[in-house]
Amino acid sequence: MILFYLLLGAFLLISGVIIILFPMLFKKLLNIMIEKELFYLMGIAEIAMGLGTLFFRHETKATWFALVAGLALFIDGVFYMISTGRVKESFQWFLSMEDKAVKIYGAFVLVVGGGFFLMSII
Repeated sequence: MILFYLLLGAFLLISGVIIILFPMLFKKLLNIMIEKELFYLMGIAEIAMGLGTLFFRHETKATWFALVAGLALFIDGVFYMISTGRVKESFQWFLSMEDKAVKIYGAFVLVVGGGFFLMSII
């Protein structure tokens, strides 16, 4: 069992459930991130998650999922660091969406979290 994937999967599963059950809470958190401009912090966290995912990819049988997810997290983290203006615009666009769209995003987070959880077991 790979502890990194287990913890990351649990974090994403819990986050997905919270996003689905409480979309307004998620929107408030995004609004706080926009107001305080915490994009660098989020970028560093995503880069760390991406590098960790890529580092442990050879210890799981789902190396293709680890490679794709790790690269996506790393590239997204770099994007957060480089283009904060665009990220701020996309967050504001996301805040204007209906709760149904936010819940669909939560379902996506659940699926990705399930993938990480399965990678920790396989």
